[in-house]
Amino acid sequence: MINVMLIEDYPVIRSGITCLIEKQQNMSVVAETDNVDDGYKLYFKNKPDVLILDLDLLDERVRKVLGMA
Repeated sequence: MINVMLIEDYPVIRSGITCLIEKQQNMSVVAETDNVDDGYKLYFKNKPDVLILDLDLLDERVRKVLGMA
């Protein structure tokens, strides 16, 4: 089973992605949130295999951690 986590601020997009993932037999959404701060906590709590992240939500400190700054 592939465990997926979503960080997306638009509920309709988050819901649509969740729906598509849940239709797959070998995938499951283990956590979802609308902000990076909660996402950080949920990531370490759930330890997903895949993280789908809206890059527009990243602030400068997160970009530095990811090597994007």
